[in-house]
Amino acid sequence: MATANCTCSVYRDVEVDGYADTVDDNTTPTYTEVPASIREQTRRVWDQATATPRVVRSASGRVPAGTDVREADRVVNDQTGATYLVDAVGAPPDVSHGADLYLELRCTT
Repeated sequence: MATANCTCSVYRDVEVDGYADTVDDNTTPTYTEVPASIREQTRRVWDQATATPRVVRSASGRVPAGTDVREADRVVNDQTGATYLVDAVGAPPDVSHGADLYLELRCTT
């Protein structure tokens, strides 16, 4: 079990705007105060095409087992306001002990 370093709100709904396009509905969260452990990492890589160094950011998270988080949900860190798109949700092979769900996240703000 991961130690939570924040609480999050999960947004899932979409709405249709005046142009009939679907847009994220960030007004009403699907879940609130979900304990989570979110970790951001950066690493330097060399872009051979432009011959310049780049900094690549990645984020991952863990939430308690049984939390209803799905791919394409948006997770908002309640403390920092950072918004993440959930790219993948997975669980370790041994789920008999109620292991955490792993989230692959993409920072959008």
